[in-house]
Amino acid sequence: MKPKIGIIDYGVGNIFSVQQACNQAGMETDFINDPTNLKKYQALILPGVGSYATAMANLNSKGFIGPFNEYIKSGRHFIGICLGMQLLLTKSLEFGVHQGLNIIEGTVEKFKQDNNISYAIPQIQWNKIKKYKDKIDKPLSHFIEEDYMYFVHSYYCNVINRDTIVTTTEYCGIEYPSIIRQNNVIGMQFHPEKSGKNGLIFYKELKELIIEQHNYGI
Repeated sequence: MKPKIGIIDYGVGNIFSVQQACNQAGMETDFINDPTNLKKYQALILPGVGSYATAMANLNSKGFIGPFNEYIKSGRHFIGICLGMQLLLTKSLEFGVHQGLNIIEGTVEKFKQDNNISYAIPQIQWNKIKKYKDKIDKPLSHFIEEDYMYFVHSYYCNVINRDTIVTTTEYCGIEYPSIIRQNNVIGMQFHPEKSGKNGLIFYKELKELIIEQHNYGI
């Protein structure tokens, strides 16, 4: 089985590097710019870079919001990367207040400078992830203490339910969630497709998980 992954193309995503990573892991991909036939995909990936407000406006104008919720109810995986992770939350404080997808309760907030150390904002660098949970299930089970991932962001996710946090990362004196998960919904603040072998393993584990689910009729 070669799982088929839908990559949401809504004008603000780094879609080609995500496609390349999925293909390297042995999955087929389509770019999706309308929500009419999401059910044919075994997983959806919502990438994203840039403006929160623009991203939500584009998703709304293309009619994705309701179909996303229906897809998530089906039990198949929905993955937000970078801005795509932030869009999963209730709202963002980026240049005003903007409503998000409200799939995971929380607020997207801007990094503030630490009084003792000067940090560059946005964070554009490799940084460590730290396990927040002792047990991590597929497709995230290979992430270990001290793994370095590639981050590009000025805002971070402040989630209400700490049980959704899988890993954390520290920047600007703030320990923030770098991976969140709520059942079949996963958000990653870093770019796994730009994070070398560790990031590629995520896509390979996603493929394995989809095949396992398929064998059980999910």
